[in-house]
Amino acid sequence: MNHIHLLGAEEVGHAGRDISSAADSMRQTSSHLDESLRMFLNRFEDLVVRLEAAIEKEVKRG
Repeated sequence: MNHIHLLGAEEVGHAGRDISSAADSMRQTSSHLDESLRMFLNRFEDLVVRLEAAIEKEVKRG
C-alpha cells in the first residue's frame, strides 16, 4: 500500500513541477508580449507625431 501511495505522490510532484514550469513559461511569454507592445506603442506614437507635423505643415502651406 505504501508503494502505491508513494507512486501517487511522485505523480502529484511531477504534475506540480509541470504546472510550475508552465507558469514560468506563461510569465516569460507575458513579459515578451508586454515589451513588444511597449515597442509598438512607442513607434506608433512617433508615427502620430510625424503625421501631425506633416499635416500641420500642409495646412500652413494652404
